[in-house]
Amino acid sequence: MRFIAIVLLLGTCLAIRLPGSLIDAAVDRLSAGSVRLAQAEDSVWHGSGTLLVADPVTQRWQPWLLVDWHTDFTGLWRGALGWQLASGGGPLAEIEIGPGGFRMKRIRVRGPARFFLERIPHTLGRGGWEGDVAIESPDWHCSWSMHCAGSAEVRWYGARSKLLPLDHFGDYRIAISSKDSEISARIDTTGSGEVQIDGDAHWLIGGAPSFTGTLRGNPVLLSRLPSIAGNWVRSSGEPGIWLVSRP
Repeated sequence: MRFIAIVLLLGTCLAIRLPGSLIDAAVDRLSAGSVRLAQAEDSVWHGSGTLLVADPVTQRWQPWLLVDWHTDFTGLWRGALGWQLASGGGPLAEIEIGPGGFRMKRIRVRGPARFFLERIPHTLGRGGWEGDVAIESPDWHCSWSMHCAGSAEVRWYGARSKLLPLDHFGDYRIAISSKDSEISARIDTTGSGEVQIDGDAHWLIGGAPSFTGTLRGNPVLLSRLPSIAGNWVRSSGEPGIWLVSRP
């Protein structure tokens, strides 16, 4: 009987040609209105479209990624439905939704740093950030009550800011882990870099995130940090060393 029910469900899904534009509503909701799917073609089950990112200053939409997707029905026997996403001929992510929540696997996303950092609701997000950000995660899953578990790595290549007179700050890595209702992150500098960052962040879902760390570099350059980060940074009393904390 279960096999028959699965076959009937699969047949119904394929028979109902839901337009791919419906995915835009889900993307809009999950991103809190900062990412949209445009030019969606074909259906929810198989199609393509362009991800757009909202510029928080001009409020204009900018193209980010061309995305292709197709449905994976292998999890139907346990009540789950999945999609495989690709961009430029390479894998982007695998997404699965079910009664208990959603899961994202083999995530490989890359884009301009400003697409990610401008989402920060603080003056820090308006720092004119440049460079590229790459996000990879083998597995990240969340319940519908947003209790998440998993790990991810974020790398920022060629970090720099239009507000600070330096061609290249450095390359940075953030190792993220989540368990139950707490997300932890460790940030450090890879390679030499003109600005060395070392710190830890914690976020208990439902509360405010916290961060403590140290920045080391050119004293004259770092003295301009308060104009970008505000009261998030303060001098350590030693030239070229600044302390970062939030809250």
